[in-house]
Amino acid sequence: MGIPLGPWVVGEEKRREGRPGLPPRQVVRYLGTVHAFPRPTISLFLPLTRPEPYMPSPFLPRGRSDRLRRQCHAPLLLVMVAILTALLALAACESEGEEQPEAVLPPTTTLPAEPLPETDPEAPLEGHHRHLVFVSRDADSTTVVPWVFQGLRAGTSETRGRGVWIGRGGTWERLVNEAEEAGAVGEAWQIVPGPGIGLVVSAEGRLESLRLRSAPPALRTRLGIVLADWSTAPREGVRFHRAVTEVEGEEVEGFLVDYAGITGPGQQPRGDWLFLQGGDVFQAFFVAVTPATAETPVLPTWMGWTRIAVRERRWSALEMEWDEMRAFEDARRDIPTRWELRSPEGELEVVVESVGSHLEALEGEGALLPVEAFFTVRGEASFDGETVAVHGVLRHRQP
Repeated sequence: MGIPLGPWVVGEEKRREGRPGLPPRQVVRYLGTVHAFPRPTISLFLPLTRPEPYMPSPFLPRGRSDRLRRQCHAPLLLVMVAILTALLALAACESEGEEQPEAVLPPTTTLPAEPLPETDPEAPLEGHHRHLVFVSRDADSTTVVPWVFQGLRAGTSETRGRGVWIGRGGTWERLVNEAEEAGAVGEAWQIVPGPGIGLVVSAEGRLESLRLRSAPPALRTRLGIVLADWSTAPREGVRFHRAVTEVEGEEVEGFLVDYAGITGPGQQPRGDWLFLQGGDVFQAFFVAVTPATAETPVLPTWMGWTRIAVRERRWSALEMEWDEMRAFEDARRDIPTRWELRSPEGELEVVVESVGSHLEALEGEGALLPVEAFFTVRGEASFDGETVAVHGVLRHRQP
């Protein structure tokens, strides 16, 4: 009769016939090999005080049988072969995946659609964007990594652009800024690797990770499980993941939003967006239905989604106000530094302010130049009588 004790099974061997004077022996079965030795005084400490023959070893003393040697060597050899096979398979998958575009379109759900703005009749035939934005869980030293892919299509040709930024502790740096003209590849949703950005996809073609091809810094973002899958319009999608980013060998846990959209003739992209998280309690993504300008600091046309304690909710007709402004001399414009977002009924209110930014003035013809910016933000979100501290990233554009 055996007694389970941790990983060991302890029992007593019956007295052998013809040997009534011998005491019963205790038998320990471990990984299929049986060793016997006299019963210890206190069997509770058996795993801590065990005799030499207790552990099976590939280096057995002389005199052991060949059968016992093979039993001990076989598990070790099997483990070594399994590890080697797994490493070779992993290397092959990564090497092959980096040369192929993503093959799976981001699925969308059937939530009510918001039509894209139709205020630019001169817009190109088709534009597309894909923003995969990582935000760390740690609010004390927030890490933000946006991976941005966008392009314009005309027939079978396409102009693609890629950008990567990193914000750590309020300090921002642009790591990749590349563009190319080539033939259209697959669907506009798909991410195509470039000179500065590599990617790994699964056997089914699903995106698994993104990385910089050249270092420093050594940077990789791995997508984890999907926590939510939302839809804004028939050709838009928002997906929310757990994720891990490796920066110079150090892993940072957090969340990632995958925001994708396609614009057709006469349409233009959405405006600013805001991605926030407050640990496992609160995650949110908000987007302006129409682009922003400095002349309209109050913007009532925002929509978004929240995930509060795993309960999801869609919001519409949110009011956004630029509460504080400052001058950005390079573009000769004012830009916001503090934002207030609220629902008409007052059920949700979010207040955030900038704690770091990456500002860029683009080329333009007029006196006021276009602006593109990322802001690291911190603040509070209030809902259902509760208030939580939040942090995240805000994308701001002025045409």
